[in-house]
Amino acid sequence: MTLGSDDYAVATEWTFTAAAIVVVALRISVRLLYHRSWPNKSDIWVLIGLLLNIVLVALYTWSSRLGGTGLANYVVTEQDEIILLKISYVSGVIWDIGLYMPKFSLLALYYDVILIVFRKLRMALHVITGFIVSAALVTICIDLFWCTPIPSNW
Repeated sequence: MTLGSDDYAVATEWTFTAAAIVVVALRISVRLLYHRSWPNKSDIWVLIGLLLNIVLVALYTWSSRLGGTGLANYVVTEQDEIILLKISYVSGVIWDIGLYMPKFSLLALYYDVILIVFRKLRMALHVITGFIVSAALVTICIDLFWCTPIPSNW
């Protein structure tokens, strides 16, 4: 098997994922070793986002191996095509959920930083949180239910 453009794309994605793992590991290690405290809510959202990214890149790698990511002359069986469509469906949802993890992490940080005594600022934070949560739910629902019945996607 020769090294094609799909392989370079997969290698690049895993390289960026490895860099993200290093950055998040450094963030958590500073929290544990320097501050001597457990990860806070903001760290948890970042960890969830990282895990979703790892799953997403693994799905992309699997899809690439089945021949579903490039324009090369792959011979894809009907069973592989069904698997590729299912991977595409699941990865869209994982992408959308992972896209909101940094937003939730920043919101958690703002809830720690903005004290209750700042009533107007705290109220604005609640409004922004409501907007972001509702946008996340709408985005995820659109991805999940864009075609009914769901099995008609494959």
